[in-house]
Amino acid sequence: MRAFGLFAGGGGAAEGIRLAGFECVVAVEGWRTAVQTLIANGFRAHWGRVEAFAEDVGAIDLLWASPPCQPYSMNGKRSGDEDERDGWGATLEQVRRVRPRFVVVENVVGSSVDAWVAELRDLGYAWGAAWTLNASRHGVGQERVRRFGVVGPCPVEPPLEREVTTAAHAAPSLRGRWIRVETATARARPCDVAPAPTIAVRPNVYVHDGDIGVRTAGDTLPSSSRILHEREAAALQGFPAGRGFAGDAQARWKQIGNAVPVGLARAIADQIRAVAA
Repeated sequence: MRAFGLFAGGGGAAEGIRLAGFECVVAVEGWRTAVQTLIANGFRAHWGRVEAFAEDVGAIDLLWASPPCQPYSMNGKRSGDEDERDGWGATLEQVRRVRPRFVVVENVVGSSVDAWVAELRDLGYAWGAAWTLNASRHGVGQERVRRFGVVGPCPVEPPLEREVTTAAHAAPSLRGRWIRVETATARARPCDVAPAPTIAVRPNVYVHDGDIGVRTAGDTLPSSSRILHEREAAALQGFPAGRGFAGDAQARWKQIGNAVPVGLARAIADQIRAVAA
């Protein structure tokens, strides 16, 4: 089974797809540092704009695209396809060019996934659906809700939800600790029984010895508190222990924070492999 990735970033989706047993033929990414990360971790990667990629990749069973979320994020202007960073048009053109058997497109809640599925169906795919999935119910120790558009020649069931994966299970160094993202009204969570909050592209998650409650104006962190370690953030995204990322600290956090959770990508790829094999 052969896969092709677009907007691959630091390789969260590619890692999950590889774990599901697919051969990742090539991953296309426009950020050179992320391409260095992909290559260092055993992926064949191409540095360049998705719309300019014209290589013959042969028969593809799964095309996975994670176009930039900024045009649809609640933290941005939500300009959608009017945002110059919108990658849906480039994705659609690559689907037309490559004609993969199955397509998965991933983005944030509030993105145009339902409309994208309809456009893909117009290309001749017999079946399509849009799913909303939380990574913490699919083996990832972090709350991260994302939308997925899936199309193909036959129906694919969404992966079954599992028991919530705790932060401490994903990152054992968090056992007995509490974790809180430093944004207004965020509440500390016990790592032994709850998943971590969503990991962002900057280190704004703190680890505490005990429950420090809800974030309020003027809140002062205890001296024993520390910022979440980079390796812990990677573990909470589902990356294997020891997984490296190229670039400086800011670039590494950006790759980790923007990644598709590895376990979630694998769960979806497993479902597709089961019906496509």
